[in-house]
Amino acid sequence: MNVKILIEKLNESLVRVLNELAVLHDVARSTVEATTQDELIEEVTTIVGKALFPTNFGILMLDESSHTITTHPSYRFMDGKQIWNLKVGEGITGQVAKNGKTLRVGDVRKNPFYLESDSRIRSELCVPIKAGKRVIGLINSEHTKSDAFTKDDQRLLSTIAGQIGPALDRLRAEESLHRQFDELAVIHSISTACVEEKEQDKLIDRATQIIGETLYPTNFGIMLVNEESRTLITHPSYRLWEGEEAIILSLDEGITGKVVKTGKPMLVPDVQKEPLYVPGDSRTHSELCVPLKLGERVIGVINTEHNQPGFFTKDDERLLLTFAGQLSPSIERLRAEEKLIAEKERLSVTLRSIGEGVA
Repeated sequence: MNVKILIEKLNESLVRVLNELAVLHDVARSTVEATTQDELIEEVTTIVGKALFPTNFGILMLDESSHTITTHPSYRFMDGKQIWNLKVGEGITGQVAKNGKTLRVGDVRKNPFYLESDSRIRSELCVPIKAGKRVIGLINSEHTKSDAFTKDDQRLLSTIAGQIGPALDRLRAEESLHRQFDELAVIHSISTACVEEKEQDKLIDRATQIIGETLYPTNFGIMLVNEESRTLITHPSYRLWEGEEAIILSLDEGITGKVVKTGKPMLVPDVQKEPLYVPGDSRTHSELCVPLKLGERVIGVINTEHNQPGFFTKDDERLLLTFAGQLSPSIERLRAEEKLIAEKERLSVTLRSIGEGVA
């Protein structure tokens, strides 16, 4: 081999090794400094993607309750943002999530599990992120060239996955603990509001503010059933996407209509794949809707949406059902009291009119 070519190859190899060492150092620092899962994932995606994998690259997280894997919002796509929301077992990433084993595919067109998202993609490398023996996420990279990934790439991504797995699990546990404290505080605040408020609208206003500001900052609120028009109407306190207007839906349409009809909650990881979904704001990707029930009668729904697919979990569903259980009887009681007050006022006016007529 020509000495000059050999030196060039050695230099390329040395540069690669130095880059990898720098990346590993920066990733290690991020695992210590990051305070949330999202922050760590975003930093790692930027560090590794920019330095070593400039085409499609990023992290997918596994939701163990729904058995789905979803691209994190920081995922780097060649043509802007896309959305992957797959069941465990679907596609190459789904297989890695299912088996917990790395897949390095030289030609995705020859792989029976590959689900095409970009016709230019030819090779893929997917590595599981584990906490102990549990798969909690995936590092995935794709390339437009066949056989683009080497054993060295596989080794590097496996090392990075080993670095961030325990850190992500720790941050998840910390966030879960903080979330539990927040949930208990909100449950207590809603109980207090149910006792203190004397008007239905004020109770719904207060509940929407408490729950929305603490737990569900994007689209969130209460829709009430109008039995005469057979419609669901967003309460004025509903926290809508910026620019959206109040919504009136027939009880025969949409996810919310289905919840009213069945009296059962609906958790939708990706509304774009849900036939019942009534298109609204293009930013919406996931939705959770639970009924406000009195016995078997549904008087409304609590509904929330998010721009991230797979955002809501069964824990969110259980929590919203708890809020619904607190609010439903209080809303109905206040309605009855308001109706009684109105009836008394009507009778009082009638009696005054009669008295004036007699006089």
